[in-house]
Amino acid sequence: MTDQDVSGDGERYRSVLASLPVLVSTHTVDGTYTGIYTALQVKSTGTPEELVGSALEDVLNDEATKELLSCAEATLETGERQYVEFPVYFAGEEFRRGAYVSPLAGTDEVVIVSFDLTRHHEREEILYDTLEALVTNTSRRALERTFCEKLVEKSRYRMAWIGGYGEDGVEVQASAGTDGYLEEIAERFGSLDESNEPGVCAARSRQPTGRFFVDESDGWAEVASKRGLQAGVALPLSHGGVDHGVLVVYTTDSEYLAPWREEVLESYADAVGYALSAAMWRWALTAETAAVVSIEFSGGDLSALCAAAGCGSLGVESVVPRPDGTVYYLESDDEVDLYDAVEATESMRPYGDGPDGVHAVVLEEKTPERRITQMGTRIRGYHVTPERASLTVVVPNSEGVRPVMRRVRDRYADASISVGWGEQDAENRLAATPETVLTDRQHEVLEAAYRHGYFESNSDCNLTDLAEVLGISRWTVSQHLRAAQKKLCSHMFE
Repeated sequence: MTDQDVSGDGERYRSVLASLPVLVSTHTVDGTYTGIYTALQVKSTGTPEELVGSALEDVLNDEATKELLSCAEATLETGERQYVEFPVYFAGEEFRRGAYVSPLAGTDEVVIVSFDLTRHHEREEILYDTLEALVTNTSRRALERTFCEKLVEKSRYRMAWIGGYGEDGVEVQASAGTDGYLEEIAERFGSLDESNEPGVCAARSRQPTGRFFVDESDGWAEVASKRGLQAGVALPLSHGGVDHGVLVVYTTDSEYLAPWREEVLESYADAVGYALSAAMWRWALTAETAAVVSIEFSGGDLSALCAAAGCGSLGVESVVPRPDGTVYYLESDDEVDLYDAVEATESMRPYGDGPDGVHAVVLEEKTPERRITQMGTRIRGYHVTPERASLTVVVPNSEGVRPVMRRVRDRYADASISVGWGEQDAENRLAATPETVLTDRQHEVLEAAYRHGYFESNSDCNLTDLAEVLGISRWTVSQHLRAAQKKLCSHMFE
């Protein structure tokens, strides 16, 4: 029996085998199914029980039938277990299966334990493709494009794209095989942001949709149907709390996107998320343009928590974006219970507690720390006092510095931000100038203090006068002056 010569029952039987990773069956010596055993839910057009009473030749192709019958005969003669691999053809596709054939004690029947090799091989191929792409590509966009191309070239997926949600709405970061699909969706709805296309919605909301099917009642279905699309899946790309967007894959055969293949794609998405994070930090560590951004600001929620708890300082061990908010894992040298302090605030709530009290809090709003973490930065240090907070983040490249600064300034207008490029050695520090050592604000405050005679002995200019000139608070002037003097001294003497 060939794949082109399949009865309706045969096609249904094969769908059972294609949907099961493991199947245990018993057979007479001529191959008739006498029993079927599986604890797994079958998602196919048939059920395992339908196979009972059928002959192997009614279910499998000639090659597979011949191999299994030969093994059955050999195991009954020798009493030894046999192993064989064979193809199963279903929906125009070849699935490879392996099988152990053993004698069934006390009978003249055999037990066949067959298992799917295709999904195992596809998972192995995913890992190989991910590693190869990571080694051979030198930019993020090229890496993402390669991931999409691999899916379209080596599998039966019609198109694939990676997207995210930025300041200008949904952004397509890389694609393969889209053939103007997304452009037509944008034209029909006015923009991608206005469409109800499931992949676009997943990118916009940063929430995966899992499998979705083309439904004629949806506004985007006509555009999809023109290209023969039947189904798709949208999966998150993330690793270590860093959000890299959403991977969206489409197929022209809904049967091809079986549940186990969705699991394989989930593995692929996990591998891609890891690869993007690994590549980002590989480039950050080796590129001269990697930036270290130091940020200081007042009035933050964690400073308020620190003050409410009556502790001198808090350390933030990590910041983790989650669907229900941003989680801050905290540590403190002071023996304080943060629970009452957290309960007293309106902006946060405890995130679990251990035997020694609360160790993490959730801020439900979209904080700057959450946003810059999702942009691919790494927070290297975060220290909070009742008055101020300071954190240091590593930005992989120069293009990411301005967006980070903008995110911070949107929330903390008086934030003091300085940028250092790469790992500066002593020679680089000596070559730096005050303009590069100080932030713009620190330079402005320091120059104003000098021009108005603040540093002169018996000067009539004080912090209040400088605050009026600059239009900021006296306390802010003091902090900027102190920070500027400290940086200049570090630049000269360290």
